Amino acid sequence: MLNQKPDYISQADWNDVDVPELTDEEFAQMKPASVVDPKVVKAYEQGDLNASPLIHSSKQRITIRLDADLIETFKAQAKAHGGNYQTEINAALRQHLQKNQLVEAGHHHRASKHS
Repeated sequence: MLNQKPDYISQADWNDVDVPELTDEEFAQMKPASVVDPKVVKAYEQGDLNASPLIHSSKQRITIRLDADLIETFKAQAKAHGGNYQTEINAALRQHLQKNQLVEAGHHHRASKHS
C-alpha cells in the first residue's frame, strides 16, 4: 500500500480512493496466488510478465468524477450481485450505447485467460 501520494495523482483523486481495509473474515478467506492461478505465478516467476490476463485486457484505466448518488447506486447493485461497481458502470454505459446503436451489440472486450 502506498503511504505517499505519487506526483502523477491529483490530491482530489488520492482523497477519493475507495478501497476499504479487509475485514478479518475477508483476510481469512484469501488464498495464495499460487493456488488461485498457478500458471500465471509460474510464468511470472520465470520472467514472463505478459502471462497475466490483465495485460491483455482492452479496458483502459481512467479517472472520472460521478455524482455520489450514482456511485452509491452502482455499489449497492454490485453488492447485491456479488460483483464490482466499476463493472456495473461499464455494463450500463455499454447498454446505453447499444440501445442508441452507437456500438455493436455483443461487442465485449474482456480479459481472457490463456491456457
